[in-house]
Amino acid sequence: MDSIDIYNYSNIKGMSRTPFKIYSWVSILIVSFLVFISYSTLFKYKTYLTYIGIVKNNYVEFYANKDFFTKKSENKVMINNEVLKYDIVAIEEYSYDSGNTEYWRIVLNVELEPKMKIENNRLTLRFLYKETTLYKDIMKKIKKGLRQ
Repeated sequence: MDSIDIYNYSNIKGMSRTPFKIYSWVSILIVSFLVFISYSTLFKYKTYLTYIGIVKNNYVEFYANKDFFTKKSENKVMINNEVLKYDIVAIEEYSYDSGNTEYWRIVLNVELEPKMKIENNRLTLRFLYKETTLYKDIMKKIKKGLRQ
């Protein structure tokens, strides 16, 4: 009886070996996934609340909703990439929008440069909200999406 040499049989030999390309692509995918996971959990960045303010009578006025008072963290504002301290001079209830959200008129005393103290000058105000990670933001958006 003729015996078949299974070590030299081409079909069995081809099925037993996994191509090198598959190992390399799987290892590249695993490494890139691990890098993304570590980046999203370890890297912290700052988030800001951004408002448009107008200079009036050497004060800066802007309108914000009620969440502004709970979300801001320090008495510092960033204007033109400069961090400046401020004092709140006045807070007045202003109006409601179509969604029944109340807005407040807030007047700040900020030490501005003379070139920025032009009457009715528009400024972009950025208040530090918090430091967060990409993982926390993704999880928050997923939870928010599940609630809807």
